[in-house]
Amino acid sequence: MTKERKKYSSDFKEMIISLVKGGQSRAEIGREYGLSKSMVSRWVKQSQITDRPIFTGNGNASLTEEQKKYKELEKAYLAVKMENDILKKAVGIFSKSDRTNISS
Repeated sequence: MTKERKKYSSDFKEMIISLVKGGQSRAEIGREYGLSKSMVSRWVKQSQITDRPIFTGNGNASLTEEQKKYKELEKAYLAVKMENDILKKAVGIFSKSDRTNISS
């Protein structure tokens, strides 16, 4: 029997973070709202790391436009690199067969 994973809204997470910043201990907040201390700590840490909106969905951090463009370019680069490697191997194979045909 699998346990259903709880989902918390961005507003709820931001409220928890504001309580921590207000001086309440993470353990107290965890007990009061049924959260683990480590989860509260993780949310606070995430809020301190980034300057853009956090908790945008399913635990995945939202990317800036620059980061999205970088990922897109990186993906295109890897595709071109793979094509280039395949072409190099093909040239090597055809070069070998040309040498064997010449010597016959």
